[in-house]
Amino acid sequence: MTASEGAVLALFLAIFGPLAFLYGRSLAHRVHAQARRYGGSALHIMAAKLVLPALVALSLALRFSGSELDEWLAWTASGTLRAAISALWFIGSIAGILFFAAIPFVFGRCFALIAVAFGWFQHLEHQPSRSGAAGFRERAARAEPEDDEG
Repeated sequence: MTASEGAVLALFLAIFGPLAFLYGRSLAHRVHAQARRYGGSALHIMAAKLVLPALVALSLALRFSGSELDEWLAWTASGTLRAAISALWFIGSIAGILFFAAIPFVFGRCFALIAVAFGWFQHLEHQPSRSGAAGFRERAARAEPEDDEG
């Protein structure tokens, strides 16, 4: 890895890392809570949540591989595979337009998988995404009732 590639990687992680961490932490907490609520393994629940980010990552890799769609379609004679490649190309184009949302989504899901595997964020109390009136109502419902007889 050259120095310029390392600088690009560091900049990439500096931009997308915090967003991916916040999303992954929140997702890991929700997966742990769902596993406690319904019983079962948190890893099994998390495994189902990895299908969409894998599809987005694959489609981004295909779309930005440096080859044109016609080159990919000429590679195969199967109509089914051609339709799948065309669909992945289309999804990659959409994900490329939404690049600043797609990358933290994929990295956040990967971080959530690691967090669930190691048991991190199981008992996370404060969630910054739960603010405003909804967060106030949740905290008020958990609070002890005040005694007015005093």
